[in-house]
Amino acid sequence: MFNVINFISFFVYSIISICLFILINPFINLWVGQEYLLSQNVALALSLNFFVTGLNQVLWIYRTTMGLHRYNQFRPILTVIFNIVLSIILGKILGVAGVIYATSISKLTTTMIFDPIIIYKFGFNKNVKEYFVKNTIYILCFTLSIIGVWLIFRTVVINNLIKWILSGIVLFGSLALIYLLLFTKSNELKYIFGTAKNFYIRIIKKHR
Repeated sequence: MFNVINFISFFVYSIISICLFILINPFINLWVGQEYLLSQNVALALSLNFFVTGLNQVLWIYRTTMGLHRYNQFRPILTVIFNIVLSIILGKILGVAGVIYATSISKLTTTMIFDPIIIYKFGFNKNVKEYFVKNTIYILCFTLSIIGVWLIFRTVVINNLIKWILSGIVLFGSLALIYLLLFTKSNELKYIFGTAKNFYIRIIKKHR
């Protein structure tokens, strides 16, 4: 169940994050004008932070409901210290984008390493290797997807609301289809389809 929820989190947050990266500046341009546009670096940093935060939510939910706080006393302190140091360093180099990148990097290198170990060791009594393998694949898919989408959409001109909405629909639908094809044989997707099928059958039987 943890793997299923983690996959759903990746699926939803990955697609929304990529849509955010591609569509945020066209929306700002349509809304308040070009002078308020974000730099590409800031848009990417916001997208990455949204994606990482989404993946972290699953860890937070399980760690909290399992009552594993006592094993996690020093991780938040480490995350904060790492975040501050990185924010100072990257902020000087990249400005606002650097500060946002620092938040994402600190979560990736602390929360998404220590929390899974705690959950798997003290909650599931299992090896955490499976989690790291799956999430490495998810992060790789997200990275390749955002690069591919950027290469395609960087030449697309979105100059009205209809084009913005259509671009969002096409982008969301295309990414969803690609992910479904990529992970069609995964246990997580088989479980989701199986559950949906059983639910549909129960509904049909109920209304006969």
